[in-house]
Amino acid sequence: VNKAEYGKALREFFTRGGILKNKPRRMRGEKGRDMAKRARKRKHNNEKAAGKPSRPHNAFWTWLRENRQKFVAEAGSGRFAKIGKLAGERWKMISAADKVPYEKEAEKRKQKYAEELEQWKATQAELGENDEDDDEGEEEEEA
Repeated sequence: VNKAEYGKALREFFTRGGILKNKPRRMRGEKGRDMAKRARKRKHNNEKAAGKPSRPHNAFWTWLRENRQKFVAEAGSGRFAKIGKLAGERWKMISAADKVPYEKEAEKRKQKYAEELEQWKATQAELGENDEDDDEGEEEEEA
């Protein structure tokens, strides 16, 4: 049975009120999600390999990095879920004045990241232009 015949038979089945109990994977959309996830991962890995700077930690993560050992001892486990929940509760209880040094550090990191990202983008643009120039040169040589 070819694809066209199958599609025609399936449409007739639905017009008669038929319902698929166990839909094929392609109809559930799982394959599409898996493919999109793999594509995002490939893009991330390509950018990472190309030297793209990583995003900086925000104020909470900066604070957590300094206080992680306290939470590990208090939680009795190094599991992220326990530590994250405990740290999140504590972060909410900290006064705004106590958060200021962490927020300043996060802002510095954010500005540094923005500068590095601009440099990286400029480098990528230059590489892209050079690649195009190389391709044009090859076409001229072939002609």
